[in-house]
This record gives sequence, structure tokens and C-alpha cells, in this order.
Amino acid sequence: MNTANRNFIFFITLAYFLIIFAGFRPIGFDFDSESYANLIYYDYQLIEPTFLLIRYFAELFTNDKEVIVRIIFLVYAFLNMLILSIAINKFVNFNLLSLLVYTFTAYAMITITQMRFGVAVAFFLWAIYDLSNSNRKGFIFKTLIATSFHYSLAMALPLVFLSPSRLNKKFYFLLPLFFSLGILFKNELLNILINNIQFFSDYFAMKLKAYAYSENNRTSSSMPLINFLSLLIISCYYVALLNISKIKNKQIKKKMGRPIGASFFS
Repeated sequence: MNTANRNFIFFITLAYFLIIFAGFRPIGFDFDSESYANLIYYDYQLIEPTFLLIRYFAELFTNDKEVIVRIIFLVYAFLNMLILSIAINKFVNFNLLSLLVYTFTAYAMITITQMRFGVAVAFFLWAIYDLSNSNRKGFIFKTLIATSFHYSLAMALPLVFLSPSRLNKKFYFLLPLFFSLGILFKNELLNILINNIQFFSDYFAMKLKAYAYSENNRTSSSMPLINFLSLLIISCYYVALLNISKIKNKQIKKKMGRPIGASFFS
């Protein structure tokens, strides 16, 4: 068996175990699993349509609430690993190493705790590949899909106006700072949108109010987006970005640059 086939088998095996672990984790194992489990018992409309669609799909097979929770967890974990694997294969040749890095840095927070955001991030990472190749329609389409899994990804849509030539080191350097400010002043930004809600369609206005309500009523047990793990990831991000100029092979450098930039969304 050659190295490529062996790495592929290890890649699939690791992804399989990551899906199973996320899908069958005990309720209460992470910060948000209890909140997600409660969404099964109530007619909760203040959430993205994809969650309601997945819940409806699960209810077609069973009325057992515990089984429905497991199906939802498994579907989100499967979608996260599937789309993330596609994005990784678009960007890099060292697929197994990339998945291992993700496992030891972002898996616990993104795939397990913030599972809706995890699928959205995976789609957005794929969308960045389209943007870097001047495929604006593909970028918009995938970012809209990402937004259907987590409304916060709508903030990424203005990136469509960037030309691929501007996706340079300076852009990637400022990207974390921009989104960190967005997270820190999220409530202020939401208030600005709410105050100008008359300019939006009725459907978007309703969803915006719903999102603002859910964010203002998040429980203190939810994991904050800026924490030790996210700071560790940002630190690794800047170390990789500052050292990318030392790579001689231009093709490898190009393939590393795009996922490094998009990785901050994890």
C-alpha cells in the first residue's frame, strides 16, 4: 500500500470517529448540548431554517425525542466533516495533517460545541476557495448556504467585492482584527440594524429580530467566542502567516495562504 492510499484510509477513519464522537456525546458534555436538546422539546422558531429542516427530517423516522437529538447531532457532525474535508482537499495536499491540526485545535469548539456554526464555517471555507479563483457566484451561493446554518456568516457577504489580487498577506493579517471587533461590538451592530429595520424585507426583519433576541438571552453556560482556545488558534494563525514567506515553493505557498486566512472563522 502506497503512502497516498494509507493517508486516505487514515483520513477517512479519523473523520468517521470524529463524527461518531460528536454525534453520540452525552448531553451536557459540552456547553451547548443541553440547549440544543431543549430545542427538540419546544416549537422554537428563533433559529436558522436548516436546524428546523434537520429536526423535521429526524421526526420522520421516530417520535422518540432522545433518538431525534442523536440524529440531529449526527447530521450536523456529518455535514461538518464532509464539507470541511471537501474544503481541505481544495486547498492543500497534506489532507491528513490538516485534519489532525483541526482535531487538536478547533474540533471541540466548532464541531461539538457550536455545531451550527461549525457547518457554516466549513461552507465558508469552501466559499473562500471560489472567491480566490474569481468565482463570485460560487462564493455568494456557498456563503448563503453558510448563512442558512448560522446567521452570523451574513457578515462575510461583502467580501464578494474583493478582487483575488487583494487576498494578500495584508488582508489575512487584518482579517482576525476585523472579525474580533465584530464579535466584541456585535450587540452594537445588531442595535444599528434593528434601528434601521424598516429598510429590510419583512422576512429578514423577522429573522433579524429573532437572532437579536436569542443572542441577548443566551445562557451564561454558553462558551464565549473569544476564549483561551480561540486565542491559541489566533496565535498559531499569526505564526503561520508570518512564516509563510519562508516557503520557497510558490504553489505550496498559494495553497497554504487561502486556508490560513479562512481558518480564523474556526
